[in-house]
Amino acid sequence: EQMLRVIANVGAFLMGYLALVAAIQVLGMPERIESIVTRILVTLLILRLMRSGMRAAHIGLKVLAALRDRYQIVEERTMPLFDLLANVLVIGAAAYALLIVWNIDPTAWLASAGVLGIAVGFAARETLANLFAGFFIIADTPYKVGDYIVFDTGERGEVTKVGMRSTRILTRDDVEVIMPNSAMANSKVVNESGGRWERFRIRIKVGVAYGSDVDEV
Repeated sequence: EQMLRVIANVGAFLMGYLALVAAIQVLGMPERIESIVTRILVTLLILRLMRSGMRAAHIGLKVLAALRDRYQIVEERTMPLFDLLANVLVIGAAAYALLIVWNIDPTAWLASAGVLGIAVGFAARETLANLFAGFFIIADTPYKVGDYIVFDTGERGEVTKVGMRSTRILTRDDVEVIMPNSAMANSKVVNESGGRWERFRIRIKVGVAYGSDVDEV
């Protein structure tokens, strides 16, 4: 229903745009003024389509997230990442279209954006590493919430949350351990709940007195 509303709004806006363009053609304005007015109308159309595209992408992601049996990678915790990627693509396409409409060479802008992207990447490389590592962990699912895992550093516990930046486990002492996803992706993790059985083994040291009956122990 929400997607149909977006499509209906876009259709109504397109009809209004075509009506204005036809009116401009009938009025017989000077060529320069007609060109400027047409470009302004096209700019408004692109901005409207950009807004509708972002809305439609969000609705589509919500629909995919509801189909858990088919698209497990699109879940509630991954929605912000996919929303961000969709918005970046839609805004980038709209910006490129606006440059073309106003006869602006996009080459220099694209080069500047590339340099800026490299600078931002170096400045936030740790954050980006955690985000991408979290994305791949969710996609690959080496462990899930409820599994009992062991880090190569020795920490053991039950996974309570797998976020985009970090993974949280709760140890047997009720201590929460937060591990960055980039460290999780580049280290050995033993999933003691990942075998064929749902149960997992726990080792407990039990001390007895010397001379005790072994069979009885």
